[in-house]
Amino acid sequence: LDAAPADAPPVQVQGAGLVLREAVFNLVDNAIRYAGRGAEALPELTAVANEYPKLEGAWSVFVPAPSLGEAHRLMGHYVVAIALQRESLKAIPADQPAINRHRSRGLTELGLALSGNGQFKEALAAFDEALPLYDETLLSPTPYRTDALIGRGRARLALGQTSTALADLEAADKFWRDFDSGNRGAGEAAYWLGRAQLETGRNSAGHENLRRAASILRGSPLATDRALVASAGN
Repeated sequence: LDAAPADAPPVQVQGAGLVLREAVFNLVDNAIRYAGRGAEALPELTAVANEYPKLEGAWSVFVPAPSLGEAHRLMGHYVVAIALQRESLKAIPADQPAINRHRSRGLTELGLALSGNGQFKEALAAFDEALPLYDETLLSPTPYRTDALIGRGRARLALGQTSTALADLEAADKFWRDFDSGNRGAGEAAYWLGRAQLETGRNSAGHENLRRAASILRGSPLATDRALVASAGN
């Protein structure tokens, strides 16, 4: 999905009524958030999240909450994001393994928010729970699963587990090189792989990957990506 232009008019979703479903929520949500307009998007997305459980045939809060929490995470609202992901996970029926795709995404987003808040030990536990669920429900790797790999690699790196961090980040980097080498996810993978390589003394490769990360992320409208670009030059 290509993000909407940063100067595009706001997307209005409240008139969708009963036809609003998970796909519509996620399309609108991703288009606005990844255009760097989280503050503008939040009132709309919050309204959708509040109304979603009331819709005929709609699933519960665990469908929209991860997306809303992701929007908060990308704006640096980590405590709010953590609370939303925990609320979402609590609402998922434990006796329905068919919806483990929602559980795995919620755990991934929880881990990313915890990492953003500096809670790396708790984040690592969330990623360790999420990744086997992805492997149970997916026929092949996806960007969401790779988000969990990057997140686990970052958490392991912060906890001094450099060898296992490097393995996670190498796998994430390979996925993005094969899948979409210019995607912002590829830039994030390259950044954390570069950091892990520097930690293990692979300075040449590390600096090369940091430069690659900066070249991919330089045009991103997200503040979190701009922070990685600035850090990559240090």
